[in-house]
Amino acid sequence: MLWLSENILFASLLFTTLSGVVALGGRSLVFHKLSQTLLAVSGVLGLVASFKIFLAPETGLQILVEFAEFFPVFQLDLFGAIFFSLISFVSVLCAVYAGPYLRSYQETYHLPSLNALVAAFVLGMQMVILSQSPLAFMTGWEVMSIASFFLVMSDRSQDSIRAALLYLVMTHLGAAAILAGFLFLSQGSLFIDFSTLASLAWTAPSWLLWTCFGLFFFGFGSKAGLVPLHVWLPEAHPAAPSHISAFMSGVMLKVAIYGFLRVLLFILPPIGTTASLIILGFGLLTALYGVLYAVVDRDFKRTLAFSSIENIGLIFTMIGVAFFASSVGLEGLYQTAIVAAVFFTIAHAIFKTGLFLASGVVVRAVHSRNLEKMGGLQVLW
Repeated sequence: MLWLSENILFASLLFTTLSGVVALGGRSLVFHKLSQTLLAVSGVLGLVASFKIFLAPETGLQILVEFAEFFPVFQLDLFGAIFFSLISFVSVLCAVYAGPYLRSYQETYHLPSLNALVAAFVLGMQMVILSQSPLAFMTGWEVMSIASFFLVMSDRSQDSIRAALLYLVMTHLGAAAILAGFLFLSQGSLFIDFSTLASLAWTAPSWLLWTCFGLFFFGFGSKAGLVPLHVWLPEAHPAAPSHISAFMSGVMLKVAIYGFLRVLLFILPPIGTTASLIILGFGLLTALYGVLYAVVDRDFKRTLAFSSIENIGLIFTMIGVAFFASSVGLEGLYQTAIVAAVFFTIAHAIFKTGLFLASGVVVRAVHSRNLEKMGGLQVLW
């Protein structure tokens, strides 16, 4: 039945692509609803494929792409399935939510381009998780980044455009750092697979490993919202439509966590105490910064954005603790901290997605993001 599982995974990617193609059919709500339906189906299929991995983690799923030699294989393993399932789950939630939500904003957003960009955004994240070579990884990363750049400025207001440009600068500084890290490790070739890259990393001199660690930490940290590389996050999240904010906070930040952990766990040799403490220190700083600003900010969506920064800080803190424990031989603490980091990742993806989707309903009802103007709100059942 392995072939069936692999076909389900391929179908998930296909339905994501079809969602974008159908969205460009026109401004009619028929195309809008069909696009969201296809995206939801893609998410359901992605969940099925992921849970098949959870039930039989030793198998793995592969999609061979014979017509493109530099994308020889897309593969879903147990580690990737955790994040692929999050993307799929959030896709289902956001697709169901966007159907009725965007009908109220037909004059604000150009629905065909918005829905097509959402599909490209999701497809880019799926590609990152499934990629087994630096070139495929960076291609998916850029698709994800460019699509989200345009999504941030969906309403074409000056504030949104300003936030999108700041995001574009930060995301491409990060992408350049990740690309440089891959190029240094691979001796200038992006066409090798990750297993070959890992072999090269294990024979690399320490100065090169430190350089690559710094580049990867900067690159993935900037996308995740790690302080002081977080400046784009509290600007971009409020500017985007609520379901896009849910996508960005719920799963895009987790794709950055995935990339960083993929490099640390499967490519680079074990990092030492110093590197672990660097991760731990920046994680604690980010968590403290995020929670302090979340408490004092009065903008509903900015508060949620700062809360995301705090949670990213907690995740990086657990990653730092895990690798510090590994470097000093505390295997039990290492395993516990890794599990805690993954737990924080899953919990934040689910709950922050729900909070951003709920924020869209509240903002649409009160026509304001100012928390000071929301006193006395209640749900009437």
